[in-house]
Amino acid sequence: MLACFLATGAAAQISIDIDETQRISFESGNFDVRRYSGEMQGVSYFVDNKLVMTADQIDLETGGQPKEGSFFVKSLEVINAEITGEDLRFSSAIARNVDFGVLLGEHSPVRNVSFDAGAAGFFDDSFLQVRGIEFSDESATVTVGNVETLDFVFDALPTGERYARNGGLLIDDLRFDLGTVNREFKELADTLAARGLRAAEFDFAVSQIANFVGGELRAEHAFNLVMDEMASLELVSGFEVKLATLVALESMAAQGRAKESEMLNLIGGIELASLNATYLDAGLVDTLVDVMAAEQNVSPAEMRSSLRSMLTQTLEGMLPRNGRRMARPLETLLKQGGGLEVSVRPQQPIILSNFLGFLIMPDLALEQLGVTITHLRDQ
Repeated sequence: MLACFLATGAAAQISIDIDETQRISFESGNFDVRRYSGEMQGVSYFVDNKLVMTADQIDLETGGQPKEGSFFVKSLEVINAEITGEDLRFSSAIARNVDFGVLLGEHSPVRNVSFDAGAAGFFDDSFLQVRGIEFSDESATVTVGNVETLDFVFDALPTGERYARNGGLLIDDLRFDLGTVNREFKELADTLAARGLRAAEFDFAVSQIANFVGGELRAEHAFNLVMDEMASLELVSGFEVKLATLVALESMAAQGRAKESEMLNLIGGIELASLNATYLDAGLVDTLVDVMAAEQNVSPAEMRSSLRSMLTQTLEGMLPRNGRRMARPLETLLKQGGGLEVSVRPQQPIILSNFLGFLIMPDLALEQLGVTITHLRDQ
């Protein structure tokens, strides 16, 4: 470790070489390289002598120096940071009891098949939050009010491997500025602007509830998306995974490799128990119809009629036995607004490998999966 003091104008700059590639400098405060902890103000962080990040303040307490594949952070608070060269900044970041070595480690698609991959680096008392995010490029400006993890609860399988009983991620106030969109989206942006919307704003959350029952992991995943003044979508799925499949997935992730035949065998141990999607429209359908009508130089009413006819013909052609039943609620949505509920309720859980056959016989698939579509009246 090398520490020195550099004069920069009226302020003294403290500079510390963390290792051969990393250097941190700050105007005031302290940093203990042995404990990898400190409280610093006016911070600049360099890698290979290139400025990577600046921050007004960083308070850091860790479990010690990084080890191979592990860097445990007890607490971290970063104020007003900017990532150099990426046009990315955030007003604050907080982390508690997170292993960033595991979280930010190199993950191949194979490693991510582990049932624990989404929660790697987190523990029961872990928390991560970033607020006031801003980034932009030539095509768009994006801001995010708040990103934070939901409460984690972990448990162990009979074989000892852990799994997340509860966990999730919440994102509030995700905002896309529509003033600088790509050409292909300009007409949609202009239509939204005519309705008084200069930005597309979203809130969404993903979460998991899982329990090990009767030799299998039963997991429910929920996804909620709200587009302000436009629409909302809720998607809830239920899966059942055999213990042998869980163990094989974990082994495969640890080895970092998988054969195609192994993956196909594993699919036979994963079953879909239920799926439910609820869409509530608050103007998105009208907006899309208006855009398509303008593109084809017809009235919105003519566009709706054309879409209903095309939808019915397409579904009846693909699904001779069930097409009309599926098309009716979609037609009603186009005509009256409101919403849709799509439900998948098979009499017994369906093995995922069966879906390959369902692609060949979609009518049979709808019947075996117990698929229903219901129109929801506008409230």
